[in-house]
Amino acid sequence: MSTQDLPLPAFFHSESFHFDSLPGHAPIQQTDRSIPGSVHYTVTRFPKTHGHRFEDMAFLRYECTPADQTEPYLMLRFCVAGNSYCTEKQTDCDQCRLASTPHCMELVPTTDFITLSFTPQYLRPFVRNVSSPDALAARVLRFEHTASFSQTSAIDQRLRTAIEQLLNHTYTDLSANIFVNAQLQIILLYTLELFWGSLNTDSTFSRFLQSEEERGKIIK
Repeated sequence: MSTQDLPLPAFFHSESFHFDSLPGHAPIQQTDRSIPGSVHYTVTRFPKTHGHRFEDMAFLRYECTPADQTEPYLMLRFCVAGNSYCTEKQTDCDQCRLASTPHCMELVPTTDFITLSFTPQYLRPFVRNVSSPDALAARVLRFEHTASFSQTSAIDQRLRTAIEQLLNHTYTDLSANIFVNAQLQIILLYTLELFWGSLNTDSTFSRFLQSEEERGKIIK
């Protein structure tokens, strides 16, 4: 099978919240969780193949006037290639062999697709008592910016590490809930800084909106 690019923009711009179909391959892990009034996130992990080539990519979508008249949202989507999934987790292995066994048979290379959707109710408290309340980033997180838009970017190492920690943690029950909530906030922070730089000024985000080429990416 020849190597080919998957049309990632189609996944990033899809109206469907899920990405659970990769031609010829079944997912090896699927997670779909919703924290009412705050975050909805999905994770779909496929075994890595030689038939498709993927690059680590991040997508941000700010939607202030959804067509279906649901509430506004800020959506983050990621494609992360070259990660690994440990099938031994399913048997509650207490002594992980990965650190001592470089070629552990339970370690499956994966390509992972993650979607996070944040509600205004969740994001607005972060903008209280900030030093630059009129910065565009602050207006976006309050959902006061009046134009929907989207952006894409390669994922930097800091964000990739945070995503890997979310995917590969070994917490359970209450500990898992606390860890996942904290990690989602870290991913949100790192993603916004990846796209906009400092969240306390208009510098990077303003240049995005002032550029004719970037304005063309704004969703009408």
